Amino acid sequence: MEQEIDVDVHPVYPVSWRAGAFNGLLRGTTKPISAILLRHSVGMTVLARLAALGERLPLMAPPEVEIIKDSDLLRPTHITTRNPSEPPLVPTTDHAPERAPSEATSEAARSGAVRPAGEAGPPTIWDADAAEDPPESADGSGKRCAERFGCGGGSGDGGRDTGQAGEAVARARQRRGSACGSEWVRAGHDLDEHKVVLYFHGGAYFLCSPATHRPITWRLSAVARRPVFAFDYRQGPEHSLAESLSDALGAYDELLDRGYDARDVVLAGDSAGGHLTLAALLALRDRGAPLPAAAICLSPWADLSGARRSANRWADPILPAGRVDWLARRWTAGLDRRDPLVSPVYGDYSGLPPLMVVTGSTEVLRDEGRRVALQARRAGVKVTYEEWHRMPHAFPILADVLPEARLIFRHIERFLLAVSGTTPAESSSASWSAASATEVTCAAHADSPADPATLSALDVVPPPEPEPDSAAA
Repeated sequence: MEQEIDVDVHPVYPVSWRAGAFNGLLRGTTKPISAILLRHSVGMTVLARLAALGERLPLMAPPEVEIIKDSDLLRPTHITTRNPSEPPLVPTTDHAPERAPSEATSEAARSGAVRPAGEAGPPTIWDADAAEDPPESADGSGKRCAERFGCGGGSGDGGRDTGQAGEAVARARQRRGSACGSEWVRAGHDLDEHKVVLYFHGGAYFLCSPATHRPITWRLSAVARRPVFAFDYRQGPEHSLAESLSDALGAYDELLDRGYDARDVVLAGDSAGGHLTLAALLALRDRGAPLPAAAICLSPWADLSGARRSANRWADPILPAGRVDWLARRWTAGLDRRDPLVSPVYGDYSGLPPLMVVTGSTEVLRDEGRRVALQARRAGVKVTYEEWHRMPHAFPILADVLPEARLIFRHIERFLLAVSGTTPAESSSASWSAASATEVTCAAHADSPADPATLSALDVVPPPEPEPDSAAA
Protein backbone atom coordinates (compact mmCIF):
# COMPACT_ATOMS: atom_id res chain seq x y z
CA MET A 1 0.00 0.00 0.00
CA GLU A 2 3.01 2.27 0.46
CA GLN A 3 3.33 2.78 -3.28
CA GLU A 4 -0.29 3.91 -3.50
CA ILE A 5 0.43 6.75 -1.09
CA ASP A 6 3.60 8.16 -2.61
CA VAL A 7 2.22 9.24 -5.98
CA ASP A 8 1.70 12.31 -8.12
CA VAL A 9 -1.78 12.64 -9.57
CA HIS A 10 -2.71 14.89 -12.47
CA PRO A 11 -6.28 13.97 -13.40
CA VAL A 12 -7.10 14.22 -17.10
CA TYR A 13 -10.72 15.04 -17.82
CA PRO A 14 -12.89 17.32 -19.93
CA VAL A 15 -13.56 20.41 -17.85
CA SER A 16 -17.28 20.60 -17.20
CA TRP A 17 -19.31 23.54 -18.45
CA ARG A 18 -20.13 24.29 -14.83
CA ALA A 19 -16.46 24.70 -13.98
CA GLY A 20 -15.90 26.99 -16.95
CA ALA A 21 -18.92 29.12 -16.10
CA PHE A 22 -18.06 29.27 -12.42
CA ASN A 23 -14.45 30.24 -13.08
CA GLY A 24 -15.71 33.09 -15.25
CA LEU A 25 -18.17 34.18 -12.57
CA LEU A 26 -15.48 34.17 -9.86
CA ARG A 27 -13.08 36.09 -12.07
CA GLY A 28 -15.65 38.80 -12.63
CA THR A 29 -16.87 39.10 -9.05
CA THR A 30 -14.82 37.58 -6.22
CA LYS A 31 -11.40 38.55 -7.55
CA PRO A 32 -12.09 42.26 -8.19
CA ILE A 33 -14.07 42.60 -4.94
CA SER A 34 -11.19 41.08 -2.98
CA ALA A 35 -8.70 43.32 -4.76
CA ILE A 36 -10.67 46.38 -3.66
CA LEU A 37 -11.59 45.41 -0.10
CA LEU A 38 -8.41 43.69 1.05
CA ARG A 39 -6.57 46.93 1.75
CA HIS A 40 -7.67 47.82 5.28
CA SER A 41 -9.52 46.43 8.30
CA VAL A 42 -12.88 47.86 7.25
CA GLY A 43 -12.71 45.99 3.96
CA MET A 44 -11.80 42.79 5.78
CA THR A 45 -14.86 43.20 8.00
CA VAL A 46 -17.10 43.63 4.97
CA LEU A 47 -15.67 40.50 3.32
CA ALA A 48 -16.07 38.52 6.54
CA ARG A 49 -19.74 39.49 6.76
CA LEU A 50 -20.30 38.57 3.12
CA ALA A 51 -18.69 35.18 3.71
CA ALA A 52 -20.89 34.68 6.78
CA LEU A 53 -23.92 34.72 4.48
CA GLY A 54 -22.77 31.30 3.31
CA GLU A 55 -23.80 29.91 6.68
CA ARG A 56 -27.43 30.62 5.79
CA LEU A 57 -27.39 28.61 2.57
CA PRO A 58 -29.33 25.34 2.73
CA LEU A 59 -27.16 22.25 3.14
CA MET A 60 -27.32 20.14 -0.02
CA ALA A 61 -26.73 16.81 1.66
CA PRO A 62 -28.50 13.46 2.09
CA PRO A 63 -30.83 13.11 5.08
CA GLU A 64 -28.29 10.83 6.78
CA VAL A 65 -25.99 13.81 7.42
CA GLU A 66 -26.11 14.96 11.04
CA ILE A 67 -24.57 18.17 12.36
CA ILE A 68 -24.21 18.73 16.10
CA LYS A 69 -23.01 22.05 17.40
CA ASP A 70 -20.22 21.90 19.97
CA SER A 71 -19.56 25.57 20.59
CA ASP A 72 -17.09 24.83 23.37
CA LEU A 73 -14.77 21.88 22.86
CA LEU A 74 -13.97 21.88 26.59
CA ARG A 75 -17.63 21.92 27.67
CA PRO A 76 -18.78 18.82 29.61
CA THR A 77 -20.36 16.47 27.09
CA HIS A 78 -22.32 13.25 27.10
CA ILE A 79 -20.34 10.40 25.55
CA THR A 80 -21.55 7.30 23.72
CA THR A 81 -19.83 4.39 21.97
CA ARG A 82 -20.96 1.41 19.97
CA ASN A 83 -20.02 -0.94 22.79
CA PRO A 84 -21.15 0.27 26.25
CA SER A 85 -18.22 -1.58 27.85
CA GLU A 86 -15.67 0.45 25.90
CA PRO A 87 -14.34 3.82 27.05
CA PRO A 88 -16.47 6.80 25.91
CA LEU A 89 -15.40 8.61 22.80
CA VAL A 90 -17.74 10.88 20.90
CA PRO A 91 -19.86 13.71 22.31
CA THR A 92 -23.51 13.85 21.32
CA THR A 93 -25.07 16.40 23.67
CA ASP A 94 -23.96 19.15 25.99
CA HIS A 95 -25.86 18.18 29.13
CA ALA A 96 -23.97 15.45 30.94
CA PRO A 97 -20.99 15.14 33.32
CA GLU A 98 -17.51 15.46 31.90
CA ARG A 99 -15.34 12.38 31.62
CA ALA A 100 -11.85 12.36 33.04
CA PRO A 101 -9.01 11.97 30.49
CA SER A 102 -8.20 8.36 29.73
CA GLU A 103 -5.06 6.77 31.11
CA ALA A 104 -3.86 6.04 27.58
CA THR A 105 -3.75 9.72 26.79
CA SER A 106 -2.67 11.10 30.15
CA GLU A 107 0.90 11.26 28.90
CA ALA A 108 0.02 13.11 25.71
CA ALA A 109 2.32 16.08 25.24
CA ARG A 110 1.08 19.55 26.02
CA SER A 111 2.44 22.85 24.75
CA GLY A 112 2.59 26.41 26.01
CA ALA A 113 2.17 29.38 23.72
CA VAL A 114 5.33 30.96 25.07
CA ARG A 115 8.99 31.50 24.27
CA PRO A 116 11.96 31.28 26.63
CA ALA A 117 13.02 34.65 27.99
CA GLY A 118 16.14 36.10 26.45
CA GLU A 119 16.01 34.02 23.26
CA ALA A 120 17.72 35.89 20.46
CA GLY A 121 16.33 36.54 17.02
CA PRO A 122 13.16 38.04 15.60
CA PRO A 123 9.92 37.75 17.58
CA THR A 124 8.32 34.36 17.08
CA ILE A 125 4.74 33.36 16.43
CA TRP A 126 4.24 32.69 20.13
CA ASP A 127 5.17 36.10 21.53
CA ALA A 128 1.60 37.41 21.34
CA ASP A 129 0.41 34.76 23.81
CA ALA A 130 3.47 34.60 26.08
CA ALA A 131 2.45 34.71 29.71
CA GLU A 132 5.07 32.83 31.70
CA ASP A 133 8.63 31.69 31.10
CA PRO A 134 8.65 27.94 30.37
CA PRO A 135 11.05 25.40 31.84
CA GLU A 136 14.27 24.75 29.99
CA SER A 137 14.56 21.83 27.61
CA ALA A 138 15.56 18.64 29.40
CA ASP A 139 18.37 17.88 27.01
CA GLY A 140 19.13 21.46 26.03
CA SER A 141 18.98 20.57 22.38
CA GLY A 142 15.32 20.76 21.44
CA LYS A 143 14.41 22.02 18.00
CA ARG A 144 13.43 25.64 17.51
CA CYS A 145 9.72 24.92 17.50
CA ALA A 146 9.95 22.84 20.67
CA GLU A 147 11.85 25.63 22.40
CA ARG A 148 9.24 28.19 21.44
CA PHE A 149 6.57 25.92 22.83
CA GLY A 150 8.47 25.63 26.09
CA CYS A 151 7.72 21.90 26.01
CA GLY A 152 11.12 20.52 26.84
CA GLY A 153 11.90 19.19 23.37
CA GLY A 154 13.53 15.90 24.19
CA SER A 155 12.15 15.41 27.68
CA GLY A 156 11.27 11.96 28.82
CA ASP A 157 7.58 12.75 29.31
CA GLY A 158 6.99 13.43 25.63
CA GLY A 159 7.28 17.17 26.03
CA ARG A 160 4.47 17.57 28.54
CA ASP A 161 4.27 21.02 30.06
CA THR A 162 4.61 21.53 33.79
CA GLY A 163 4.67 24.36 36.30
CA GLN A 164 4.15 27.92 35.18
CA ALA A 165 4.05 27.03 31.49
CA GLY A 166 1.29 24.51 32.17
CA GLU A 167 -0.72 27.17 33.96
CA ALA A 168 -0.27 29.46 30.94
CA VAL A 169 -1.66 26.72 28.70
CA ALA A 170 -4.68 26.29 31.00
CA ARG A 171 -5.40 30.01 30.83
CA ALA A 172 -5.03 29.96 27.03
CA ARG A 173 -7.46 27.06 26.81
CA GLN A 174 -9.94 28.84 29.04
CA ARG A 175 -9.85 31.85 26.71
CA ARG A 176 -10.27 29.61 23.70
CA GLY A 177 -13.27 27.85 25.16
CA SER A 178 -15.28 31.05 25.41
CA ALA A 179 -14.33 32.30 21.96
CA CYS A 180 -14.77 29.41 19.53
CA GLY A 181 -17.75 27.52 18.13
CA SER A 182 -17.36 24.15 16.45
CA GLU A 183 -19.47 21.29 15.17
CA TRP A 184 -19.51 17.52 14.73
CA VAL A 185 -20.46 16.32 11.25
CA ARG A 186 -21.60 12.76 10.63
CA ALA A 187 -22.52 11.53 7.15
CA GLY A 188 -24.39 8.33 7.88
CA HIS A 189 -25.14 6.01 10.78
CA ASP A 190 -22.51 3.33 10.18
CA LEU A 191 -19.42 5.42 10.93
CA ASP A 192 -16.50 4.27 13.02
CA GLU A 193 -16.98 6.39 16.12
CA HIS A 194 -13.57 5.38 17.40
CA LYS A 195 -11.95 7.48 14.68
CA VAL A 196 -12.20 11.15 13.79
CA VAL A 197 -11.10 13.80 11.29
CA LEU A 198 -10.09 17.10 12.88
CA TYR A 199 -10.86 19.75 10.24
CA PHE A 200 -9.63 23.35 10.12
CA HIS A 201 -11.61 25.57 7.77
CA GLY A 202 -9.96 28.09 5.46
CA GLY A 203 -10.62 31.79 5.09
CA ALA A 204 -7.27 33.62 5.12
CA TYR A 205 -7.36 33.70 8.94
CA PHE A 206 -10.16 36.27 9.08
CA LEU A 207 -13.34 34.86 7.54
CA CYS A 208 -15.49 31.72 7.17
CA SER A 209 -16.40 29.09 9.77
CA PRO A 210 -17.19 25.37 10.02
CA ALA A 211 -20.71 26.15 8.78
CA THR A 212 -19.44 27.66 5.52
CA HIS A 213 -17.32 24.56 4.87
CA ARG A 214 -20.02 21.91 5.30
CA PRO A 215 -19.86 20.98 1.57
CA ILE A 216 -16.38 19.66 2.43
CA THR A 217 -16.89 18.28 5.90
CA TRP A 218 -19.94 16.10 5.32
CA ARG A 219 -18.40 14.54 2.22
CA LEU A 220 -15.15 14.04 4.09
CA SER A 221 -17.05 12.22 6.83
CA ALA A 222 -18.68 9.99 4.21
CA VAL A 223 -15.49 8.89 2.48
CA ALA A 224 -13.47 8.67 5.71
CA ARG A 225 -16.32 6.71 7.34
CA ARG A 226 -15.82 8.54 10.59
CA PRO A 227 -17.11 11.73 12.24
CA VAL A 228 -15.53 15.04 11.34
CA PHE A 229 -14.89 17.56 14.08
CA ALA A 230 -14.85 20.97 12.33
CA PHE A 231 -13.06 23.25 14.75
CA ASP A 232 -13.67 26.99 14.85
CA TYR A 233 -10.38 28.54 15.90
CA ARG A 234 -9.83 32.20 16.73
CA GLN A 235 -9.03 34.43 13.75
CA GLY A 236 -7.79 37.90 12.91
CA PRO A 237 -7.84 40.76 12.95
CA GLU A 238 -8.68 40.43 16.66
CA HIS A 239 -6.46 37.40 17.18
CA SER A 240 -2.98 36.36 16.10
CA LEU A 241 -1.48 33.37 14.31
CA ALA A 242 -0.20 32.20 17.68
CA GLU A 243 -3.73 32.06 19.07
CA SER A 244 -5.02 30.21 16.01
CA LEU A 245 -2.30 27.59 16.31
CA SER A 246 -2.73 27.35 20.08
CA ASP A 247 -6.43 26.63 19.51
CA ALA A 248 -5.66 23.96 16.90
CA LEU A 249 -3.20 22.18 19.18
CA GLY A 250 -5.60 22.41 22.09
CA ALA A 251 -8.36 20.84 19.99
CA TYR A 252 -6.08 17.94 19.07
CA ASP A 253 -5.07 17.48 22.71
CA GLU A 254 -8.70 17.51 23.79
CA LEU A 255 -9.60 14.78 21.30
CA LEU A 256 -6.87 12.62 22.82
CA ASP A 257 -8.21 13.40 26.28
CA ARG A 258 -11.67 12.32 25.14
CA GLY A 259 -10.32 8.87 24.37
CA TYR A 260 -9.23 8.95 20.74
CA ASP A 261 -5.96 7.25 19.89
CA ALA A 262 -3.65 9.52 17.86
CA ARG A 263 -3.44 6.77 15.24
CA ASP A 264 -7.18 7.12 14.70
CA VAL A 265 -7.06 10.88 14.09
CA VAL A 266 -6.60 12.54 10.70
CA LEU A 267 -5.86 16.25 10.42
CA ALA A 268 -7.28 18.14 7.44
CA GLY A 269 -7.80 21.71 6.28
CA ASP A 270 -8.08 23.97 3.28
CA SER A 271 -6.23 27.20 2.47
CA ALA A 272 -5.43 28.84 5.84
CA GLY A 273 -6.71 25.64 7.43
CA GLY A 274 -4.11 23.78 5.36
CA HIS A 275 -1.48 26.12 6.79
CA LEU A 276 -2.80 25.36 10.27
CA THR A 277 -2.68 21.62 9.56
CA LEU A 278 0.98 21.75 8.50
CA ALA A 279 2.01 24.04 11.36
CA ALA A 280 0.22 21.80 13.87
CA LEU A 281 2.01 18.71 12.53
CA LEU A 282 5.41 20.39 12.82
CA ALA A 283 4.62 21.65 16.32
CA LEU A 284 3.33 18.28 17.52
CA ARG A 285 6.40 16.52 16.16
CA ASP A 286 8.78 19.01 17.76
CA ARG A 287 7.24 18.73 21.20
CA GLY A 288 7.28 14.91 21.10
CA ALA A 289 3.51 14.48 21.05
CA PRO A 290 1.81 11.46 19.46
CA LEU A 291 1.20 12.21 15.79
CA PRO A 292 -2.03 11.65 13.83
CA ALA A 293 -2.32 8.89 11.25
CA ALA A 294 -2.27 11.25 8.26
CA ALA A 295 -2.99 14.78 7.10
CA ILE A 296 -4.88 16.24 4.13
CA CYS A 297 -4.13 19.76 2.86
CA LEU A 298 -6.42 21.29 0.25
CA SER A 299 -4.80 24.28 -1.47
CA PRO A 300 -2.60 25.03 1.56
CA TRP A 301 -1.42 28.59 2.15
CA ALA A 302 2.06 27.51 3.14
CA ASP A 303 4.33 30.48 2.41
CA LEU A 304 3.82 33.68 4.42
CA SER A 305 7.42 34.76 4.00
CA GLY A 306 6.57 37.76 1.84
CA ALA A 307 8.08 36.30 -1.33
CA ARG A 308 6.31 37.71 -4.37
CA ARG A 309 3.98 35.21 -6.04
CA SER A 310 4.42 35.02 -9.79
CA ALA A 311 2.90 31.64 -10.74
CA ASN A 312 -0.72 31.94 -11.92
CA ARG A 313 -0.76 35.60 -10.94
CA TRP A 314 -3.26 36.34 -13.70
CA ALA A 315 -4.68 32.85 -14.23
CA ASP A 316 -6.16 32.47 -10.73
CA PRO A 317 -9.91 33.27 -10.96
CA ILE A 318 -10.35 33.96 -7.23
CA LEU A 319 -7.24 35.23 -5.44
CA PRO A 320 -5.48 38.49 -6.37
CA ALA A 321 -1.81 37.68 -5.75
CA GLY A 322 -1.06 41.16 -4.44
CA ARG A 323 -3.78 40.90 -1.79
CA VAL A 324 -2.52 37.48 -0.69
CA ASP A 325 0.89 39.06 -0.20
CA TRP A 326 -0.72 41.92 1.74
CA LEU A 327 -2.48 39.50 4.08
CA ALA A 328 0.73 37.55 4.61
CA ARG A 329 2.54 40.74 5.63
CA ARG A 330 -0.30 41.71 7.94
CA TRP A 331 -0.42 38.41 9.84
CA THR A 332 3.37 38.10 10.12
CA ALA A 333 4.26 41.67 11.10
CA GLY A 334 7.20 41.55 13.50
CA LEU A 335 7.67 37.78 13.14
CA ASP A 336 10.37 35.66 11.54
CA ARG A 337 8.52 34.93 8.33
CA ARG A 338 10.69 31.93 7.51
CA ASP A 339 9.88 30.27 10.81
CA PRO A 340 8.36 26.87 9.84
CA LEU A 341 5.31 27.60 11.96
CA VAL A 342 4.77 30.81 10.00
CA SER A 343 5.79 29.47 6.56
CA PRO A 344 5.63 25.64 6.56
CA VAL A 345 7.32 25.48 3.16
CA TYR A 346 10.57 26.00 5.09
CA GLY A 347 9.87 23.22 7.57
CA ASP A 348 11.70 19.97 8.20
CA TYR A 349 9.10 17.25 7.66
CA SER A 350 11.14 14.38 9.06
CA GLY A 351 9.06 11.91 11.02
CA LEU A 352 5.67 13.20 9.91
CA PRO A 353 2.80 10.89 8.87
CA PRO A 354 1.64 10.52 5.23
CA LEU A 355 0.39 13.70 3.58
CA MET A 356 -2.11 14.39 0.83
CA VAL A 357 -1.69 17.77 -0.87
CA VAL A 358 -4.31 18.93 -3.38
CA THR A 359 -4.04 22.04 -5.57
CA GLY A 360 -5.68 23.54 -8.65
CA SER A 361 -3.48 24.08 -11.69
CA THR A 362 -4.51 27.73 -12.06
CA GLU A 363 -4.47 28.87 -8.45
CA VAL A 364 -1.89 31.32 -7.17
CA LEU A 365 -0.99 29.03 -4.25
CA ARG A 366 -0.26 26.02 -6.45
CA ASP A 367 3.52 26.23 -6.13
CA GLU A 368 3.29 26.35 -2.35
CA GLY A 369 1.57 22.98 -2.36
CA ARG A 370 4.22 21.64 -4.71
CA ARG A 371 7.01 22.86 -2.44
CA VAL A 372 5.42 21.29 0.62
CA ALA A 373 5.15 17.96 -1.19
CA LEU A 374 8.77 18.17 -2.32
CA GLN A 375 10.04 19.15 1.13
CA ALA A 376 8.16 16.29 2.73
CA ARG A 377 9.39 13.73 0.21
CA ARG A 378 12.96 14.83 0.69
CA ALA A 379 12.47 14.14 4.41
CA GLY A 380 11.19 10.63 3.69
CA VAL A 381 7.48 11.33 4.12
CA LYS A 382 5.04 9.52 1.85
CA VAL A 383 3.07 12.15 -0.10
CA THR A 384 0.13 12.02 -2.46
CA TYR A 385 0.30 15.21 -4.52
CA GLU A 386 -2.69 16.02 -6.76
CA GLU A 387 -2.95 18.91 -9.19
CA TRP A 388 -6.36 19.36 -10.80
CA HIS A 389 -6.61 20.94 -14.23
CA ARG A 390 -8.20 24.42 -14.31
CA MET A 391 -9.60 24.10 -10.81
CA PRO A 392 -9.71 27.24 -8.61
CA HIS A 393 -8.36 27.71 -5.10
CA ALA A 394 -9.87 25.33 -2.49
CA PHE A 395 -12.20 23.94 -5.15
CA PRO A 396 -13.58 21.05 -3.01
CA ILE A 397 -15.78 23.62 -1.24
CA LEU A 398 -17.63 23.98 -4.56
CA ALA A 399 -18.70 20.32 -4.53
CA ASP A 400 -22.37 21.30 -4.52
CA VAL A 401 -21.82 22.93 -7.91
CA LEU A 402 -18.82 21.35 -9.65
CA PRO A 403 -18.64 17.65 -10.54
CA GLU A 404 -14.84 17.83 -10.47
CA ALA A 405 -14.98 19.02 -6.86
CA ARG A 406 -17.12 16.02 -5.95
CA LEU A 407 -14.70 13.62 -7.59
CA ILE A 408 -11.80 14.71 -5.36
CA PHE A 409 -13.45 12.99 -2.40
CA ARG A 410 -13.04 9.63 -4.10
CA HIS A 411 -9.34 10.38 -4.31
CA ILE A 412 -9.30 11.30 -0.63
CA GLU A 413 -10.99 7.99 0.12
CA ARG A 414 -8.31 6.14 -1.86
CA PHE A 415 -5.58 7.94 0.09
CA LEU A 416 -7.12 7.13 3.47
CA LEU A 417 -7.60 3.48 2.52
CA ALA A 418 -3.94 3.30 1.48
CA VAL A 419 -2.88 4.85 4.79
CA SER A 420 -4.96 2.36 6.75
CA GLY A 421 -3.63 -0.55 4.70
CA THR A 422 -7.03 -1.70 3.49
CA THR A 423 -8.49 -2.06 0.02
CA PRO A 424 -11.85 -0.82 -1.22
CA ALA A 425 -13.06 -4.44 -1.32
CA GLU A 426 -12.10 -4.93 2.33
CA SER A 427 -13.63 -1.65 3.40
CA SER A 428 -17.29 -1.54 4.43
CA SER A 429 -18.80 0.64 1.73
CA ALA A 430 -21.52 3.10 2.60
CA SER A 431 -24.97 2.58 1.13
CA TRP A 432 -24.69 5.82 -0.78
CA SER A 433 -21.68 7.52 -2.33
CA ALA A 434 -20.94 11.06 -1.22
CA ALA A 435 -18.36 11.54 -3.92
CA SER A 436 -20.42 10.51 -6.94
CA ALA A 437 -19.43 12.45 -10.02
CA THR A 438 -20.51 10.52 -13.07
CA GLU A 439 -20.18 13.57 -15.29
CA VAL A 440 -16.39 13.44 -15.00
CA THR A 441 -13.98 10.70 -16.07
CA CYS A 442 -10.37 10.46 -15.08
CA ALA A 443 -7.81 8.83 -17.34
CA ALA A 444 -4.73 7.23 -15.82
CA HIS A 445 -1.34 7.38 -17.48
CA ALA A 446 1.65 5.27 -16.53
CA ASP A 447 4.00 5.99 -19.38
CA SER A 448 6.38 8.37 -17.60
CA PRO A 449 7.80 8.27 -14.08
CA ALA A 450 7.25 11.10 -11.65
CA ASP A 451 10.05 13.57 -11.19
CA PRO A 452 10.17 14.54 -7.50
CA ALA A 453 11.94 17.78 -8.43
CA THR A 454 9.11 19.05 -10.61
CA LEU A 455 6.06 17.10 -9.39
CA SER A 456 4.73 17.04 -12.93
CA ALA A 457 3.76 13.39 -13.33
CA LEU A 458 0.41 12.24 -14.60
CA ASP A 459 -2.21 10.19 -12.82
CA VAL A 460 -1.20 7.60 -10.24
CA VAL A 461 2.45 7.28 -11.14
CA PRO A 462 4.73 6.40 -8.20
CA PRO A 463 7.84 8.58 -7.97
CA PRO A 464 11.21 6.89 -8.40
CA GLU A 465 13.43 6.17 -5.46
CA PRO A 466 15.81 9.13 -4.92
CA GLU A 467 19.52 8.65 -5.29
CA PRO A 468 21.36 8.18 -1.96
CA ASP A 469 22.79 11.68 -2.02
CA SER A 470 19.97 13.49 -3.81
CA ALA A 471 17.39 13.22 -1.06
CA ALA A 472 19.38 15.57 1.10
CA ALA A 473 20.18 17.98 -1.68
